[in-house]
Amino acid sequence: MCPCAWRGQPDCGALPRTEDGTALALFDPGLILESVTSPGTVKVNFANYQWIGALLRDVRVCYASVASGVRTWNDMMKRREFLIGNTAKGSNAYVAGAILRKVFQAPLRQISGYPGSNEYRLAVERGEIEGSCPSWSAIPQDWIVNHASMCWCGSRRSGRPTCRRAFPMWSI
Repeated sequence: MCPCAWRGQPDCGALPRTEDGTALALFDPGLILESVTSPGTVKVNFANYQWIGALLRDVRVCYASVASGVRTWNDMMKRREFLIGNTAKGSNAYVAGAILRKVFQAPLRQISGYPGSNEYRLAVERGEIEGSCPSWSAIPQDWIVNHASMCWCGSRRSGRPTCRRAFPMWSI
C-alpha cells in the first residue's frame, strides 16, 4: 500500500490520482515517529514525501499518576523504571513513549495490551501502571485533574489544546 502522496509510486496503482498522476492516501502518522525510533520496522523513508496536512488537530500527551509520586520530569528521570501503558507496540501511545525513552533516555517500561485509553486509565487507578501517552482528546478533563500529577505535551502551537488548561505542568 502506498503510505502517502507520491507521483509514480508503483504500489499506488489502485489509489485515486490527480490529473498529473499524483496519488493521495492516508496513513497512520505514528509511522513517521516509528521510522525514527525503530527504523528497521518501517520500510518507508518519509523524507522522500511531501506533507499535505492532517485530518485532526490533536496533541499527544504523556502523564504521570499522582500515586506514582512523580511530580517533575527530574523525579521521573531519577527512577530506575517508570511503567506506562498502551494498546500495542507501534500504536501512537507506544511511539510517544519510545521517543521519551530513546531520545531523552527516560527510564520507561511500556506495558502493551490494553484495549484502549479507558482501560489504561483504569490500570492507572488500580496501580498497575504509572502513566501513559495518549492523545489529549482521549483523556476526560476531570480525570486528568484528579489522577495526574504532571503532564508533558507534544506541541505548544496556538489554537491547539494544551495540558495547561487542566492543571500546571511541565512541558518538553
